[in-house]
Amino acid sequence: MGRLLAVDCDLWKAPSLAFIVHLYLVGPLGEDEVAALTVPEGVTITWQAPEAAIGMLSKPEAAQVRAALAAFHAGSMAHLVTGRIQPGSPAGLSTELRAWLEQEHALDAASQRAVRSKLLADADVLFTDSAGRALLVRPAHRGDRRFRLPGGGIDSDLGEGPREAARRRVRAELGLDLPLGRLVAVDWENLTPYPSRTRYVFHGGTLGEHDLARIRLSPSQSAEWRMATLGELPWLVADPVRRRIEVCLAAVHQHTGPLELRFGAPWQ
Repeated sequence: MGRLLAVDCDLWKAPSLAFIVHLYLVGPLGEDEVAALTVPEGVTITWQAPEAAIGMLSKPEAAQVRAALAAFHAGSMAHLVTGRIQPGSPAGLSTELRAWLEQEHALDAASQRAVRSKLLADADVLFTDSAGRALLVRPAHRGDRRFRLPGGGIDSDLGEGPREAARRRVRAELGLDLPLGRLVAVDWENLTPYPSRTRYVFHGGTLGEHDLARIRLSPSQSAEWRMATLGELPWLVADPVRRRIEVCLAAVHQHTGPLELRFGAPWQ
């Protein structure tokens, strides 16, 4: 059983009796888990795309599932009463209704904070060597064997800023504690219906052989590191990461920036 996505106080079934419905996330299920599912006699399982599945449900059930999906994408939880999302719920409102409520100042301060669109923030570090190559790490927790720049999420709820987060992540992933250079780029990634993400990229400086020899990977954080040329990037990193590294390398070599990026490409 996964996390709680939505809670509905359902008054449809009887006027004097309320049913509290909890919707939990289950999955994603692997092929073996799907094959092992058992159902009572006479019950049939069918797999449908979300909107198709919602169209097969009753009105209150459809509202519950739609709100639960919104909560899943937002990383939050939805609160409903008889299938109607409540204005103070942190998830489940349509984007149009959320924007209207905010613009019309129709919510109290606490509810407005709850319904506002959410944004994630990361901080990465671009280290180079004398040959102009970029230092990449392969996270230990990912199975796709893709590399990325050292870095990670900013713990803003603890008061951490982008530069502090970048330095902390470099210590955790590479065992290096080095002062960081200038801000090279800010990258905006619109991931709707998931929360969008802002990524800060700092120049970590040019590392010599002595610096590289001091790298000590944490097994729980990083599985591998390497220096990569521009020509090697397409085989090592995902496309948005490749674009980001390419333009940031150019900015470092040409002493330009900071850059305003969108999905790794310069903003037009």
